[in-house]
Amino acid sequence: MNYTNFYKNNATAVHEGHFQKKWYHYVLAHDDRYSVVSHKLNKLLFNKHYKILDIACGTWIYERMLDPKIRKQQHIVGVDISESQINFSNNIFNEILIHNIENKLPYDSETFNVVILSEIIEHLFDPEIIIEECYRLLKKWWLLIVTTPNISSIQNRLSFALFGNSKEVDYFYNKQHIRFYSKKTLKYLFSKFSLEYSRWLACLYFFWSHFPIFIPVPLFLQKIFSLIFTNSWAWFLKIYKK
Repeated sequence: MNYTNFYKNNATAVHEGHFQKKWYHYVLAHDDRYSVVSHKLNKLLFNKHYKILDIACGTWIYERMLDPKIRKQQHIVGVDISESQINFSNNIFNEILIHNIENKLPYDSETFNVVILSEIIEHLFDPEIIIEECYRLLKKWWLLIVTTPNISSIQNRLSFALFGNSKEVDYFYNKQHIRFYSKKTLKYLFSKFSLEYSRWLACLYFFWSHFPIFIPVPLFLQKIFSLIFTNSWAWFLKIYKK
């Protein structure tokens, strides 16, 4: 498969469940990766006027979850290879660029205060190319926000142990992911670049969609696991400072 053409010709709709908080979100473990990132962005951007780059912005999920007043204060640039994907985003970004992110982006060095690289590096053959480009585009002392699935999560380990497979790595369930990361491999990957580690944050759902069966887990256990057992997270959220 030519992955460049695949993403160029396909769009993925936003799951509305990410924007609608249900009663069980207050008591049961759930997919909190987008809400965690958006919460951190709202705190970071409050009363600020920043230039933000969202790489492979897709259907602008983080921008939709920002406080509208905070969002209006920012200059947000969205980049994606898919024209149909960008069509979801016309009313939210100050600038939109249709571009293959494995090629150099047409912006000057040290242009952006914040670069968002979310749910992307697992889709790339050579993630070093885009990480290096993020470093070039980021202003000194500012932040690169990265999220990606965790191949060594407890749900993947149990899924392999109990069922001999995991949807996270099964080709027929997950054709789009071609690179897989653990905490150790992420540390090695980003150590190649002069990006200062800032913090790991919990970004997980526990026994959720990639586990073959649904097992309800109390929310407090999700919070405890995210603080103590960092290798068990389903998703990593890592923030780097240039």
